[in-house]
Amino acid sequence: MATDGDGRLVFLGAPTAAAAYGPGQDLTPARLRTAGLMDALGAVHSGLEDLGDVPRREHRRDAGNERARNLQDVVAASRDVAARLRQPLAAGSRALVLGGDCTVEIGVVAAAVAAVDRVGLVYVDYDADLNVPDTADGRLDWMGVAHLLDLDGTESSLAGMGPRRPLLEPADIRLLGATNVTDFERGQIRRDSLHVEGVELLKADVATVTERTRAWASEYDVVLIHVDADVLDFDDFAVAENTRRVDGLTLAELRRLVEQLAAIPQARTLTLAEVNLDHAADRARADRELILLMAQVAAAWNG
Repeated sequence: MATDGDGRLVFLGAPTAAAAYGPGQDLTPARLRTAGLMDALGAVHSGLEDLGDVPRREHRRDAGNERARNLQDVVAASRDVAARLRQPLAAGSRALVLGGDCTVEIGVVAAAVAAVDRVGLVYVDYDADLNVPDTADGRLDWMGVAHLLDLDGTESSLAGMGPRRPLLEPADIRLLGATNVTDFERGQIRRDSLHVEGVELLKADVATVTERTRAWASEYDVVLIHVDADVLDFDDFAVAENTRRVDGLTLAELRRLVEQLAAIPQARTLTLAEVNLDHAADRARADRELILLMAQVAAAWNG
């Protein structure tokens, strides 16, 4: 039951590190633009429109709110993303969003649910992001999914920023790659019967995982794809915010997964988040491979 598209592909940069553990993610959109991202996208999609970047929000130490640091900036960044995407998604455009930390997905979801009734989210991340302020360490970038679901203990200004609350129900989310899961998150997964398929399953049989995802997606008007760079094996391709992960997907495995997810008829957005190019051992290769990943999706969505 996919909605008809208008043939357009919009690109939006979301340069924020307000929710993150450190600086760097806020620089990614500008750095990849400089490396030729827009030319690469325009070369493979005839209907590309650049929406520019929302205002940049840097990482800082928010001493006033240790439970949910930089909350006001996180909310503002998500609102900015939602405002830029609302009209294009309502018109049926597809969208590429480049973060920034992963809380920008809240803005993408808010724009989508303002446009259509049935929205599903495929959330590709090594973490489940189901923590709330009282169970975590104050950094909101591993609390994003909890706020989409409006779990008990979430911050009202973030969970309630969209046109409905909660923005999504548990059945509307599929967590792919979630392997680093806290005890609190496991409890939430059991309570709400959240669908989780870990990294090892993605490595072993990505085709079956994506076929199940395709069947689930058929019940939605629009499906959003979120990819967090923390799902990557840092030894294979060092671009993630988290430098300790070495048991994630290789870049080749992620590329195959993204290719198959983008081919789902209901797929309308791809958000790439938590990229920190300061961690790249080979910056030129990192730029090239990330641009290629986004161009791969743009080409699949052309026509």
